Amino acid sequence: MKKQLIIEFVFLFFMGNIFAQNVRFGVRGGANLTMMPTVDKTPLSEGYNSRLASGMGIFTEIEISDVFSVRAGVEYNGQGGVKDGLQALPTMRKITEIATNMGMSMSEETQAALGAVIPMMPANYYANVKSTMRFDYVSIPILAQYNLNFGSSPWGIYINGGPCVSFIVSAMQITEGTSSVYVDPSGQTTIWSQIPSKDPVNIQAMIRAQVPEIADFLEKFNTFGESDITGELKSVNFGLAGNIGIRYRCRRSCFFVEAGGIYGFNTIQQDSANGTNRIGAMSVMVGYSFSMF
Repeated sequence: MKKQLIIEFVFLFFMGNIFAQNVRFGVRGGANLTMMPTVDKTPLSEGYNSRLASGMGIFTEIEISDVFSVRAGVEYNGQGGVKDGLQALPTMRKITEIATNMGMSMSEETQAALGAVIPMMPANYYANVKSTMRFDYVSIPILAQYNLNFGSSPWGIYINGGPCVSFIVSAMQITEGTSSVYVDPSGQTTIWSQIPSKDPVNIQAMIRAQVPEIADFLEKFNTFGESDITGELKSVNFGLAGNIGIRYRCRRSCFFVEAGGIYGFNTIQQDSANGTNRIGAMSVMVGYSFSMF
């Protein structure tokens, strides 16, 4: 309900002023240098560096006076971070992916093999890979803007800022590289070497026979891929957005370049057990706006 009310407000903000003389419409686009600052540190949440992503959107600007205006828009913002090297990854996510690919019709022997191996698995495994968190958000900023005009010159500068609400569209963890899976960050001991391989219970042999997909994952070098983690993140984030820019006006048209950013106040994970992060980005945008009158 809250999400619907916010969208309706922005729609009315656009449409309710469409015939006003002091309303401008515009588009903007450019690059975001994203970040994932850690709030609660765990092996899963810490260590992410910034990544380059795109940003774009449409907006309307109501010019209250020569120096003050209000700008609201709807934007797409790429977010996320990158971690490269030996790092922690969640074990149960991988086991779930393997079990899903195997299908639901498991034999009793297969279920017994899974039941035997899962308690032996650490909560996180370690692999020497590159992980990219690629998040896509739709953001709705509402910004108060102060404009400084240079007399009759077409040039001017401005600064704006205000609240922003963002809705997640998709979240992918893209893991690149080939690696064994280890029990700790030293990268010395594989998980497979810790699973009993001698009688009276040769669990390694049981896994090879009943769940070869898990045996391959634990025993061999793995080529990693993409995981959809949208369901692991909160759907809404509240924060602040702002920009400082320079513009050039030519009759009803306006061209501008601005630098700014967006920062979310909320942590992004649904479950805080594996640590938490916030998200944000610094941006450089170019844009164009026009007045109909």
